[in-house]
Amino acid sequence: MKLIKFVLTMALASLISACSSLHEYDMFNYQSQDQGYLILSISASDGTEYGAYSIDFQSEKGDFGRVNYFQNNIFYKSEREFDDKDSNGVIKVETMKPGRYEIVNWSVSKANEDVSWSARENFSIPFEIKSNKVTYIGEYQAHKTEATNLLGMTVQSFAVFTINDESERDINFAKNNNLIPTVSIIKNVPEKNAFYIK
Repeated sequence: MKLIKFVLTMALASLISACSSLHEYDMFNYQSQDQGYLILSISASDGTEYGAYSIDFQSEKGDFGRVNYFQNNIFYKSEREFDDKDSNGVIKVETMKPGRYEIVNWSVSKANEDVSWSARENFSIPFEIKSNKVTYIGEYQAHKTEATNLLGMTVQSFAVFTINDESERDINFAKNNNLIPTVSIIKNVPEKNAFYIK
């Protein structure tokens, strides 16, 4: 009986944690006449399977926000906007207050395990949200890496992210689903680089 109670307690704690992660959008959902729009996508390359992927944001005033893709979480899975032979993921459209922002970190967590990775130190990928305009900042795609454990077995390790320009797919999705108005679109996709989480 004690074992059952412990398992249920741990499951409830994990569920609460997962649900709280769904609502880390303090800097998003800004509703005003001067609001701007942010578009990005989070994806996993073919063969990459983790529980969740997170992109962390910070405003110039120090406010934080997070966007998630729950790929293979035991309690919650994101509805995928695309899923093909090359990748799968979500497209995020957020309303934000005009100002300067930056991506400061990202993380991945293993499915159904209390194991996660993030960058050891925050970094900065800056962008700006302008009033009544759309800013597109790219696709952030995770790729699995592998390592050898003490038994000589190959196991999944941390991930590497690449930044890609999938503006045609992502912006068309936003337009076709009436998530953005007919306004100017600013493309602010960083140079294609690989960023390791370890």
